[in-house]
Amino acid sequence: METTKKAWINGLKWNGFGLADDVWAIVILIGAILLAVGVLSKIRNAVSLLPIAWAYFGIYQLIPKPQNHPFRK
Repeated sequence: METTKKAWINGLKWNGFGLADDVWAIVILIGAILLAVGVLSKIRNAVSLLPIAWAYFGIYQLIPKPQNHPFRK
């Protein structure tokens, strides 16, 4: 599925408005936070944010950490 989407976007000659992949990742993550805050303000149930927090924690675990990082295993 991912390959199909990538091929479709490349077929459109879309360059991501000239932004790097890392910048796009940050934009999408910030957008997800804003969406979650909007939903939270509407339904007023803090438990609804747990899946988002779980996803962000999973992303955090995949980020390479320097040797002297206190949480490095």
